[in-house]
Amino acid sequence: MTIGTSYTPFPLLTLNAEQRQGKSGEREMRWGMELNYRFHEPWHQQINPGQVTALRRIAGSRFDFVDRNNQIVLEYRKTHLLHLFTPSLLMGYGGEQKTFPISVNSKYALARIDWSASALLAQGGKIIRESSDRFSVQLPPYRTQGDNTYSMSAVAVDTQGNISRSATTQVTVLEAEVSALNSSIEPENISLPANGKA
Repeated sequence: MTIGTSYTPFPLLTLNAEQRQGKSGEREMRWGMELNYRFHEPWHQQINPGQVTALRRIAGSRFDFVDRNNQIVLEYRKTHLLHLFTPSLLMGYGGEQKTFPISVNSKYALARIDWSASALLAQGGKIIRESSDRFSVQLPPYRTQGDNTYSMSAVAVDTQGNISRSATTQVTVLEAEVSALNSSIEPENISLPANGKA
């Protein structure tokens, strides 16, 4: 429990006293003194006890420091109006088209989804919008030399201009199980007799 008082004999000086009592019964007493020098006022008004009443009115309080509850501001900043969810991983073979869902939680209507996948697009991949909550990715060809893992990032934008945090999907192009380079085909019969049927 805290009890405190303040006394202002004249506008320049305020004396404070505060007593706190903790749960264990311990008490703490604090004394304080504030000097409130106002650059725009003459010295004789700042030491005049008759000016204290004017300070206590609303018009006089315009010179007081603003006392804000910063906790409310921080809680407001933590509120996100828009959330975008995409799969964390997509895998497939080169040239394959993989369809995947997205999920958007929004206070306002969704305007669009902005994708960023420069490496995937540079290798021949494509991102295709199927519907408002489904997209497809056309996988680029498998590269025997180099990395076959790509990153697709997306942000949702609503009709009020709010932007979600980025959602990232990792895309991996798998090597085909049958390799055209390492496979050979040999027919059973190399020569066929001319019998008019073949």
